[in-house]
Amino acid sequence: MKNVFFTFHETPLGDVIVTCNDDSITGLWFASEQRHLPTEQQMSDWGEQPDNLLLMRATSWLDSYFACENPPVELPLAFTGTEFQIKVWLLLCSIGYGQTTTYLELAQQLQHQEKREVTPAAQAIGQAVGRNPISLIVPCHRVIGRNGSLTGYGGGLERKRFLLDLELI
Repeated sequence: MKNVFFTFHETPLGDVIVTCNDDSITGLWFASEQRHLPTEQQMSDWGEQPDNLLLMRATSWLDSYFACENPPVELPLAFTGTEFQIKVWLLLCSIGYGQTTTYLELAQQLQHQEKREVTPAAQAIGQAVGRNPISLIVPCHRVIGRNGSLTGYGGGLERKRFLLDLELI
């Protein structure tokens, strides 16, 4: 098992926790009011390392993002999840800054990508999106309901609205 390092970083939406292993970013969560936040037991095994180069690159990316600079994601990412979840998270990476998509559109993309006969259920896509361990960098906030409504977001709908509005500036 690889070492996990973390740092806290202040953003306009509250502190975030950013994690990495020796060679990739592995997590980014809001430190409060965040669904699927790692447990205290998991976090007790991590080493706080704010001067870690990867963590500094990620926090620099966050600063640029919140300054409306549309920074390119040039960070190595490592996902821990099921094969299906990872496929969905990789699809999220293709949603452009200031753009949105729907759960149904993601399901159709996955169907086309894998040459499936049946479209995966939008609900299954939604569950995978909700489990995204690297929020913001992997833009799960850009997924909305088919009717344009804001649907669930692990960091809360107020944060989702803020992020979508930020990208339209």
